Amino acid sequence: MILAYSIIFIAKTVKSCSTNNWLNGVPVLSHLFTWLFSILGFVFLITGLAMIFNIKRFYPSFYNEYGKLIWMATFFLTFPLFVRGLNSLFYGKQEKYFKWYGNHFAAVNTMYVLLSSILPVVTQMSTLVFGAY
Repeated sequence: MILAYSIIFIAKTVKSCSTNNWLNGVPVLSHLFTWLFSILGFVFLITGLAMIFNIKRFYPSFYNEYGKLIWMATFFLTFPLFVRGLNSLFYGKQEKYFKWYGNHFAAVNTMYVLLSSILPVVTQMSTLVFGAY
């Protein structure tokens, strides 16, 4: 059922974005990506917090030793997703931001690669503490 609704929503989104009009196509996709990145960010945040609190309760010595690293990894996994969701929200709501983004496309995408791809991978690699215990 959810798959059917998703396919219908994507089909409507693609159909409405077939025009080049800023007010017609961009906001629909920006709403889609705003919701997707925000939901994914919340899922990562809730999962990370559940993991942290379970480790703190059941393995206190492990948490005392590696708790800061796990908090850091959780933050750096969720923060880029929320930033990307905010970017999509502003991209669709503000025509001024839409034009600014188009003029600074290379710099903004470089920052996104650093913040949303490289930084989470580096923090995850630096917190590979589960094999050490």
